[in-house]
Amino acid sequence: MAGDLRAGRGTNPELAALLEDLHGTCWWCGKVADSLEHRHKRTDLERLWEGSRAPVWGGDGGRVETLRGPNSKSRSVRFGAVLCQNCNNARSQPFDRAYEVFSAALVDGMDGWWEADGVDLGAIYGPEWRTEALKLARYHVKNMGCQMADHGVRPPQSMVAFLDGEPSMPDVGLYLVKSESHYGGHKLFRQFGPNSGLFRPDDHVYFSPTRGRITGYEAMAIIGYVGVALAWSEAPDDHDSFFMHEFPVLNQIPADPGFAEELASLVLQALGNDPPQDADRERNL
Repeated sequence: MAGDLRAGRGTNPELAALLEDLHGTCWWCGKVADSLEHRHKRTDLERLWEGSRAPVWGGDGGRVETLRGPNSKSRSVRFGAVLCQNCNNARSQPFDRAYEVFSAALVDGMDGWWEADGVDLGAIYGPEWRTEALKLARYHVKNMGCQMADHGVRPPQSMVAFLDGEPSMPDVGLYLVKSESHYGGHKLFRQFGPNSGLFRPDDHVYFSPTRGRITGYEAMAIIGYVGVALAWSEAPDDHDSFFMHEFPVLNQIPADPGFAEELASLVLQALGNDPPQDADRERNL
C-alpha cells in the first residue's frame, strides 16, 4: 500500500499508526537534536529576497504565508529538531558547499534545463566532479533524512552509513529530475520577476499494514522545476544514482494536470496578481 504525508501526518490511518515521533534525537549520530535544518538551503531562500516582493510559502488547502526571513524558525522554513548542531554544521559543511555550487549552476541555466537531456557535473565541478558529486548527494541525503524524520519515517541505516563515508546505498537511489508541472509554474513566475520557486512535494510512503512496517519512501526537492528525487525501498536494488556519472540524465516527470492547475493557482495567489491572459495555456502544458 502507499500513502502521502502532509505536514507530518499520514492521510491513511494505517500509515499514521506506523509513524514515529523522532524529534529530540539526531537521526544521524543519535545525540540530542538541538538544531533546526532548513527545508531549503539558506542561500536558496536568500535568493528569493532579491525581488521586490517578500517571498511566500504555500501549503495545504491553498494556505499562503509571507516569509519573514531566511533564518526564520517557522515550520514553513525549517524542519523540527531531528538533527544536532554538530552534524548540521561542522560535519556537513563540505556537503553544503558542494550543494551551493550545484544550486547556483541550476539557477543560472534555469530557462534552458527543460531542453537538456542531463547535467554536466564535470562542467560544474571540474576534474574533482566525482568527489563533489558525492558531497552533493550527501547534502540531499542529510536534508531529506531530516524530512523523513520530521514526518515520522525513520531513515534507513544505509543513509547514516553513506553520510559517514560509505560510497553508495544499496537500498536508496538519488536521481536528477525535471518536472513538467513545475515547469509551468516556473514560466508563470518568470512573467512577474527574475526568480522561480522552491518546492517540496508531498512525501510518498510505502507500507505494509500486515507486517506493521514502512517499506519505502520517495521525496523530491525542486528548484524552479529541476531537482533531486530520493527513493528508498527496504528491498536492495541496483540503483543507478546520479553521483555515479559525470553527465547524469535529467529524468522527466510528466505533468499531473490536477497538480499543474493547483500549482498555477497557488503561484498566482502568492504573487498577488490576476492570471495573465494566456494563463490557461500556461497551466495546460
